[in-house]
Amino acid sequence: MNPSHEHTSVLVVDDNVAVLAVLARWLKECGYDVTACRSYEDARHFLGGHSPEILITDVRLGAFNGLQLAIVARERNEHTQLVVLSGFEDPSIRQQAEAIGATFLIKPFAREDFFGVLRPARRAISEAAPER
Repeated sequence: MNPSHEHTSVLVVDDNVAVLAVLARWLKECGYDVTACRSYEDARHFLGGHSPEILITDVRLGAFNGLQLAIVARERNEHTQLVVLSGFEDPSIRQQAEAIGATFLIKPFAREDFFGVLRPARRAISEAAPER
């Protein structure tokens, strides 16, 4: 467990149960406080009462778009770090993700690539956190 990640809240959203389970496991093994949702609706409900420090969402969530979740999360907390996952390279979706300040990551990816995009997110959260 990495104490630097302890209590860092992460919302992971993917309708692919296997992907969701792997990401949640990786994050928990590193000490993140993880909430995993299988649907846009569940994640939207969670965001109604919570403001995670990191949101990781698949772009395709049934009839919904994970970018919508990213926008909701960012409206609740401007410092929320956003990671948008996709099973295919789509320049339009990549551009939309980057326009809202999200990192765009193509599936499948290796564990080190996944955590590579989270390292800058952790740094940005630390820099945005008020002094105690």
